Amino acid sequence: MKTFVKTLLWMIVLVMAGAYIGRRELLRVWNGRDAVLKQGIVVALQKLLPDADVDLGEVLYDFGQEVVLTDFSLTPPGGDIPIVQLPETVVHFNRDTLIDRWKLPDVQDVQKVVIKSPRLEIVRGQDGRWNWESLLPSPSQEKGSLPEILIEDGTVVVRVEQAPGIPPGVLTLEHVDIDLLPSGKRQFQITASSHCEHAGVIKLRGRWHIDEHTGQLDGELTQITVGQELVGVVASFAPEVRTKLAEWEARFLAMLSAPADSQAESPFAMPAPVQAAGAPDSIMGLKATFNVAFRVCRPEPDTTPIFRVATRIADGEITNPALPFSLQQLRGELEADNDRFVVKELTAHNGVTKLRVNGELAGREAGYPGKIEITVENIVCDQQLRSRLSAGFGRMYDAHHPIGELNLHAFLVHEKKRWRPEGLLVTANQCKIQHDAFPYPIEQVNGSITQQGRDLIIDMRGLAGGRPILLEGMVNNPGPNATVMLNIRTSDIPIDETFINACNPQIRSAVQKMRLKGVIDGTVRLTKASKQPFIPVIDAVLRNGAMSYDAFPYPVEGITGRLTAIGPNFEFKELLGRRGETRVAAEGNYRKTNQNVGELKLRIIAQGAPLDKTLLDAMPDALKRVWKELRPTGLVDVVTDVHWLSDRPADIRMSSIEVSKGSLSLKMLPYRLEDVHASLSYGPGENGRPQMIIKSIEARHGETKTLASGYQSLEDNGNWRAHFDKFMVEKLTPNQELLEALTQLPGLRQLFASFDPQQSLRIVGVMDFKGASDPQVPITAAWDLDTYFSGGTIHTGLDFKNLHGKVWSRGEWDGVEAKIAGKVDLASARILDYDMSKITGPFRVVKGALLFGAGDSQKVPPLIAQLFGGTLELDGVATLAELPEYRIAMRLRNARLEQFAALHAPKQRDLRGVVHGSVELRGKGNAPQDVVGGGRMQITQAALLDMPVMLKMYQGLSFTPPDDYTFNSAELNFDIRKAQFQFKSIILNGDAISFVGTGSADFDSNVRLKFYSFLPRNQIPIPILHELVGAATKGWVRADVTGKLSNPNVQINPSSQIDEALKAIPQTIFPVGQGLLPKGTLRQ
Repeated sequence: MKTFVKTLLWMIVLVMAGAYIGRRELLRVWNGRDAVLKQGIVVALQKLLPDADVDLGEVLYDFGQEVVLTDFSLTPPGGDIPIVQLPETVVHFNRDTLIDRWKLPDVQDVQKVVIKSPRLEIVRGQDGRWNWESLLPSPSQEKGSLPEILIEDGTVVVRVEQAPGIPPGVLTLEHVDIDLLPSGKRQFQITASSHCEHAGVIKLRGRWHIDEHTGQLDGELTQITVGQELVGVVASFAPEVRTKLAEWEARFLAMLSAPADSQAESPFAMPAPVQAAGAPDSIMGLKATFNVAFRVCRPEPDTTPIFRVATRIADGEITNPALPFSLQQLRGELEADNDRFVVKELTAHNGVTKLRVNGELAGREAGYPGKIEITVENIVCDQQLRSRLSAGFGRMYDAHHPIGELNLHAFLVHEKKRWRPEGLLVTANQCKIQHDAFPYPIEQVNGSITQQGRDLIIDMRGLAGGRPILLEGMVNNPGPNATVMLNIRTSDIPIDETFINACNPQIRSAVQKMRLKGVIDGTVRLTKASKQPFIPVIDAVLRNGAMSYDAFPYPVEGITGRLTAIGPNFEFKELLGRRGETRVAAEGNYRKTNQNVGELKLRIIAQGAPLDKTLLDAMPDALKRVWKELRPTGLVDVVTDVHWLSDRPADIRMSSIEVSKGSLSLKMLPYRLEDVHASLSYGPGENGRPQMIIKSIEARHGETKTLASGYQSLEDNGNWRAHFDKFMVEKLTPNQELLEALTQLPGLRQLFASFDPQQSLRIVGVMDFKGASDPQVPITAAWDLDTYFSGGTIHTGLDFKNLHGKVWSRGEWDGVEAKIAGKVDLASARILDYDMSKITGPFRVVKGALLFGAGDSQKVPPLIAQLFGGTLELDGVATLAELPEYRIAMRLRNARLEQFAALHAPKQRDLRGVVHGSVELRGKGNAPQDVVGGGRMQITQAALLDMPVMLKMYQGLSFTPPDDYTFNSAELNFDIRKAQFQFKSIILNGDAISFVGTGSADFDSNVRLKFYSFLPRNQIPIPILHELVGAATKGWVRADVTGKLSNPNVQINPSSQIDEALKAIPQTIFPVGQGLLPKGTLRQ
């Protein structure tokens, strides 16, 4: 079209040039003949185009306003066909100008040029050159005003020569009418029309500036036929079009013939090889007739023209082999401009099948991204459709065996110069399917298959056996690597022959082994993993079912629950049933481990089952032995697990046994526990032998509460072990009932026998028992326990009373003897009627004897306690027997006498001092009179006046007690026997007076003491005393103290004659005070 416009304009230039030359010649031959005028015009044209062949018929001028040229032709150099033929050309000019100037007018004086029936024939040779290229002069034209140019009934022929043997391409425009009306000095208003042999009417209108090449042209082309003939016409102007089209066709055929890409997203593919891209007279299967409306606009010089093309397809057909069927009645609209391409309601039909296309591509710089919407209605599911599906979609099609009609909706997305499908939606209308993996026929199917990315979402509904059924699912990455999940949901399907026949043989066999019956509401899920075949998955709700299994014969009725199957394997869960008043739940699965062996796993949960013979009979033999060891009663919630391989006996375990409202009595410890709540389990231990796991036991015996957890195991020979790694007893009373229950555990019995039965203990730790199948073999035990005391008493000969704190012990009982090691950690205790605190230290029990401190041959540290602000160390040994025998040594350091007074003599003042001492005791039994021993005590930094004995002695001497303390130290040396302290010496040292004495005091604070006082040798500050004793006595007076220690009686001997024996007593006492601790005590 561009070449045609240029040629037309060049023809007009030639006519204008002829008019100009004619004016000059007419002046010369103004009155000459027509032949002279003609010759002049020809000569002038030959000068302008010296190599062209110019021919002119007549030139007529009647001295009016017109010049008529007839039969003008112009043949390019070397050509045999004229390029321009003008039968008649009429040039109109201003006659008044001619009269005024007496000459013919200039070109700018030309008002109108009428060209009648011109013919323009342009040819491109095989060398690619056009015949008009040699006729391009460079005339120096004046840029004056433009005349009106009118071309009437012209003909334009464009012929492109091809290679030898190939017909030339020819385009002929007939009835060309062009009206160029000046609009401004150098601009035309253009109106044109024509007819083309390959189209209908061609119309053109607009405006164009000759020098700036700006303006706007609107045009219409009607009845254009798309086909190979049009390709030939287009290729005659641009030979590369045919080549490019052939390349596209070859590429398209190669794409269709290539093996299917398993990873391709497209649902379509072609059966290879593909021989043709469509009907022979089509363009890649397209034949159509359409009308075109266009606009070309250049608003500014040297800018890219702006175009817009609108095409309306009136009729056509598509025979492209990519489609499973040809399409007729092709209609629609196409629009294009500089930046976008739009498809509007492009439709086509094939029988009942209808195609509709809409879409837009926009953005030239980005490569025209966008999407095309494609809708196909009423696609028949037949072999033609199947042959066009990709491998992945074909497999899905084959697996479902669809029959009926489908609708399809999809998008073709163009981005980054590539096309890809998106948003595929396939809808079914009254179809029928039957899937290979679970061949249960489904009819009247309606629904959709939707593409989301690389996924296909399936949503269908239909009828199965007259019952509503729903199909839902997803296909991910269609192809051999696709993963598929399809759910088929239905209800009221009986487990009957039809259903069982749809199952695979393994599932049929398993259902028969379980003797499972009922009605199901459920889902059949068809799944496919990558590169794997389809696997049916059943997920169904069972109603009104029944089940019984030989390996655990506990029949259940009225079952409801869920049944699932995956391929040859099935699973049932949430099964609920009943057995009398007992509620029963079950779940399990069955699978094929190989071609010959099947595996069943079954879990049965019974709630509120009585611990009776029915349940006992259903248990395996090993668990029956455990039952007999525990001797339980009450109700139980039990979880039973059955594992059965078809080629071996069943393995039965109980992962949870919850006992409530019952009682429990260990055979080896018949201390019956009531209100038992126990959590147990049963199964093989680490060694594979049966084992009862005692997760927790909570029970009561009166006020005593027991909490324990551990396990009980059985050996093949019947030997057993009961281990409690968490063992706690609260408010345990060590009474006779407990001692009798510990008869088979003498070691523990001996230990608890030493506890006062009136106290309440808390015991926390680990217990372990072992026994043999032979009841004559004694039970053995081991423990690691913390015993907490809150005011209790331990009888070990020397009683430990008012205990607060804990005693840790680790021990073993071998059936004959107990061995115990532990540690005392008491906050407080009362020993020898003194309250002690922070009593700590190790101990052992060996051969029935309690050893602590130096009483143990292993030389362990002593027991240490805090007493009156000082430290008390205890060493000793005591037998744990009904009549204990003991030996104990105690050492006191840095005790404070004022703390003793605050507790035991709060009304006494000024009792101070630091106390050190040691006591060694031994005895047999718990009676005080059986205690034998001795010790020493020393008080330093003392203030001892405020003791009743001291005050009485002062008062007996008629002394006034001093304001400050009188005695600053004291020493005592004593023996213990017959429930008395036998004081061998008592020394009270003071600045004003001192005392020495002997005597006794029993455990009830009754005293019988004798004191002798003496004055310093350098002074006698007490005149009355000096007169009483006289010079012969050298200051000695005797005081006899009797009565209670808190309120003593003091008798002063007033005799002036002091027996020499009495005078000698102090001489035997004083040496005693030279040391505190006697030699030979247990710890040096």
